[in-house]
Amino acid sequence: MPESDVARIRRQIEPALPVSKGALSVLGSVLYPYQKLVKSSTPPSARRRMLLATIEKLRTRITTLSSQGAEGTRLVLTDEEVSIIDQALTFFIQSIKSIVPASQQRDETLEACRHLQFLIKETFSLPL
Repeated sequence: MPESDVARIRRQIEPALPVSKGALSVLGSVLYPYQKLVKSSTPPSARRRMLLATIEKLRTRITTLSSQGAEGTRLVLTDEEVSIIDQALTFFIQSIKSIVPASQQRDETLEACRHLQFLIKETFSLPL
């Protein structure tokens, strides 16, 4: 089967989330502080090294998609990447709630992050 047919079939069966450039930017932004948290709170180990490398690779891929992609870019993620993004968004939401004073803008931002988190979990079947 020609490669183009394989790629077409894979796109049809592989879960993917169409995302905006703004959503990609948010994901890239929340992964950075999460990466710093993992680095500072996890003892050095092979697992930590692999996790940090996965986060960096994911950040790079999302940043590239954000700068090159069009609106509705298909985001395909592994189970591990979905878990990392979920944890990063959870950390971001908790941090913002404790650091930023309550306001309509803060609450709308947090709601948008929760919605993005829900869409990712729903698309990639991570237990809610």
